[in-house]
Amino acid sequence: MTTGIFEAKAAVIDRLALLAGRAGHILAGVQVAYIYPGVLAKQECIYGGFATFEQPEEEEIADGYDTVTEETALLTLHLQVQAPLTAQVAVAVVGDVPAAGVVRACDVRLGVLLTGVRLGLAGENALPGLLRVARIERGQADYWLAEDMVGSRMSVQVQVVSNISSRA
Repeated sequence: MTTGIFEAKAAVIDRLALLAGRAGHILAGVQVAYIYPGVLAKQECIYGGFATFEQPEEEEIADGYDTVTEETALLTLHLQVQAPLTAQVAVAVVGDVPAAGVVRACDVRLGVLLTGVRLGLAGENALPGLLRVARIERGQADYWLAEDMVGSRMSVQVQVVSNISSRA
């Protein structure tokens, strides 16, 4: 079995990195990485994660013939916005919860980044070759509080359809 899942993941990450380098784009200045950058993560970051793929059941093919299989991949993208937890941030209280106002601001910014991802991957020519983004299928979001950092993270699954050619 042949798969195009890694080509699809690289194409999505490369496309978002290109847009992050374009002045004036919604994603301008956002760090884009193939994997989680760990302690090197900047304030705003998008990185690749878990990926799955599905292909239709294989049919018997005579030797020497090319086959084309449509593959559907689900690529997880993680969008992250974080802010240092300073004394000023710690007193940004919403209700009785310290730093809730900052988390709320990070959540709003995640929505903007998601819009940038959605617009950046839309269209027939967004990805090279026979790859195309079908849709953003699902997602989830959460926040975190650490000793010196606060932030929000959203994980979305991007559905990419590709045609895989192989020789039987």
